[in-house]
Amino acid sequence: MQRFICAQGPLDETAEDFWRMVLQEKCQVVIMLCDFYENNLEKCFQYFPSTPGASIKIGQYTITNFFQGESGIESVKWSVLEVCNGKRKVLINSFHYYSWPDHLAPLNPGIVIDLMQLSKAKSDVRPIVVHCSAGIGRTGKNGQGHKLSGPVRQKESPA
Repeated sequence: MQRFICAQGPLDETAEDFWRMVLQEKCQVVIMLCDFYENNLEKCFQYFPSTPGASIKIGQYTITNFFQGESGIESVKWSVLEVCNGKRKVLINSFHYYSWPDHLAPLNPGIVIDLMQLSKAKSDVRPIVVHCSAGIGRTGKNGQGHKLSGPVRQKESPA
């Protein structure tokens, strides 16, 4: 059974803790369900570089955009991020769904289903980190979608 860590989007002061959690839990996939800025308001701190080959330093972590390619899903950017803390380097698949409007359902629910399938394919049994801005709206809806896409259990009827 796939596990998820639902989170608030990293803030400037929590971005180092975010990366610590990703490495501590040995996550292979991070799904971002918001954009860094929406309607001229910051929704999430830029905790990874958006340009391939670029690096940023956040506390003890250096994050490099190792690769950026097509996810095959409309409105979803795929990057492979190299996260290094001096002792250890790991590669993280980052999926950035940038067009889901805040406080609304996704414009195309098929994107969420495709993103679920792709994120599961890129992860093994390790948890997948999912976040939006506040961590309760789009992230919660995504979690419900994962739960509902699993097998439906029926209660056994008494004989």
